[in-house]
Amino acid sequence: MKIFLCTGADANYFNKPIFQNCLKSYSTKTEKVEQRVFLVENGNVDVETFGIEKKFIPWNEINSKNTNRCIQHGEFARYLPECGDDDIIIFTDGDIVLQREFTDEEIEMIKSLPENTFYANYNYRYRSSLEDIIDPNTIGRISDFLNRRYGIARNQLTEFAEMNTGVLIGRKKDFIKLSELYNEHHQELLGIIGHFCYQQYLINVVISKFFNYIELDYT
Repeated sequence: MKIFLCTGADANYFNKPIFQNCLKSYSTKTEKVEQRVFLVENGNVDVETFGIEKKFIPWNEINSKNTNRCIQHGEFARYLPECGDDDIIIFTDGDIVLQREFTDEEIEMIKSLPENTFYANYNYRYRSSLEDIIDPNTIGRISDFLNRRYGIARNQLTEFAEMNTGVLIGRKKDFIKLSELYNEHHQELLGIIGHFCYQQYLINVVISKFFNYIELDYT
């Protein structure tokens, strides 16, 4: 089993110091995992990745186009043929900077991730739920959307973890399943929330409804 550490960005982000620092840390502190960076563009571009293998994703091939050209919902997994279905992917935001190498214990923990399960952190606070972050101006429309599309009642949202998808760990086949479920209704939710944070909300909904969630230790 292999572990792939991945991130991604588009041309608006390539040369920003925060993204370059992310790639530098991934290239020097990750001897125990495979590293890839997804460059989301319609053409080949030249960007310094500090030895990390580049994977180009044509933006016009992405099914769920969003306002910040983010691919964290899992479509990137289709562009990683060298990763087996049961291999594990750690996908992060492009502003993550590794402070040290993974320990052997952490590698074993990651490899023990069950099928149909994702590791992530809580976002808002420990044990925060999707009920905690609902905008009162859109709660009626969001509740209607969740009920129609997923059979989720308003009072069930207290049971749904509000996780930070800036670091999401799962098997390749589960990232692909996540993207397929996400793609079904993302455009409708974007029309309700209107901000790119809708994608995090929908990832949370899909994982809570169709997968298992295990809290990832912040260390």
